[in-house]
Amino acid sequence: HRSKNRRTYARALSRSEMAVLVESESGTVISEQMSDVAFNPASVVKLITAYAALKTFSPNHRFATNVFLEGELDEETGILTGDAYVDGIDPDFRSSDATEISKGLRAFGVKKITGKLVVSPQFSMHWSGNPLQSARSLESALRRGSNRVTIGGAVVLGGVSPQAQKVYTHESEPLKHMLKHMLS
Repeated sequence: HRSKNRRTYARALSRSEMAVLVESESGTVISEQMSDVAFNPASVVKLITAYAALKTFSPNHRFATNVFLEGELDEETGILTGDAYVDGIDPDFRSSDATEISKGLRAFGVKKITGKLVVSPQFSMHWSGNPLQSARSLESALRRGSNRVTIGGAVVLGGVSPQAQKVYTHESEPLKHMLKHMLS
């Protein structure tokens, strides 16, 4: 039994199946092997990420996602003739967070936005590395449920207009809860 496990262990750690990238703090590559091949991150990478997050932010830090509106809101119909902007970098943003944003918009009186949904380029939803896909997922989530808000225009990436007014801020759960989930 042990010899069988040793062979499996040795096979799993053979050099041809491992990717390594070691960089200095300045970004100079010290050593690399298959660094351009996609692998699931090892647990040690998650530990380093958690440590860096805790050193950068407090354990109780919450990431803010801000919603801005630009245009004219018809309070009777709930139609905003204009654009909506979403700006945030919550690394654990999900559909439930989008539902909270739609509730916040509805509480402000918005049912429909005739213009664009402009989402910041660093926005991520459902842990996606593709900001435009994340923006489209957000738009899809906003138009579902009893508090739905529909978007009449395109979904695009961009910055917040200086004329836009902040109408809602959604805060993530504390960082320590995100890290506990990630490390599990």
